[in-house]
Amino acid sequence: MSTLRPTSRGCWQSEAGLRPFGLPLVHQEPDALDMAVGQTCNPETDGYTIMNVFTDGNRMDLHLETVAACKLGYGSDSQTVPLLDKDGILPPLPATSDRDHWVKRPSAELFYHHTNDFWWVAPYVAKGLWRNELLYANGMLANVIRPHLLDMCDWLVASDYDWRISTGKMHKELQQLLPETLWRQLASTYAAGTISDTWHALDMSMDLFAQVAGQVASRLEFNYVREEERGSRKYIDAIRKLAPDATSIEV
Repeated sequence: MSTLRPTSRGCWQSEAGLRPFGLPLVHQEPDALDMAVGQTCNPETDGYTIMNVFTDGNRMDLHLETVAACKLGYGSDSQTVPLLDKDGILPPLPATSDRDHWVKRPSAELFYHHTNDFWWVAPYVAKGLWRNELLYANGMLANVIRPHLLDMCDWLVASDYDWRISTGKMHKELQQLLPETLWRQLASTYAAGTISDTWHALDMSMDLFAQVAGQVASRLEFNYVREEERGSRKYIDAIRKLAPDATSIEV
């Protein structure tokens, strides 16, 4: 087995171990990057990751661990598949599945948190648009509004599968799992590169969220507080109508 050694960049790699796979085209050692900016990372207990894309287009993510660290974390993901255990140190595992990544049924409290926060933050997007702050408005839309919307879509889909389904990394499977009309609405909330585009994205996000949240609430017998939606929309409409030089607002 080859030995990990520091590179000229202060990172770690195993040139001899990588040579059989080809010539690296793109290389990253995320743990070294974390340590370089002061984040805690102990290779002895946490392991160490080396990632490469080779010139033939193949990618290899290599995570190295001590035996002690491996025994602690081994099998923590239900998709773990042992390929080779030369020394017989790994315990047997149940059959693999994606069960650890299934969408979890929300509690009534979590559902309310999503609806309340969505309608509380939606006016922030509108205020950013009125101020001509495109980056701020899109930041609130992407970082607060959309995660609530995507989770709500996950819950709607998962309720059709008895909560035994995953929507994939970054919710990517929603494109196949949502009804076509809802998928088109969701897609229309993206790529907001102008003020008018972002207003449209906000409108579509609100309409879709209200529709999906209502369905989820009905299926799970939760209370969807429509008064909060109506109040938020009324406030947003007032912001939309403000003159550029307005100093007060009447809702």
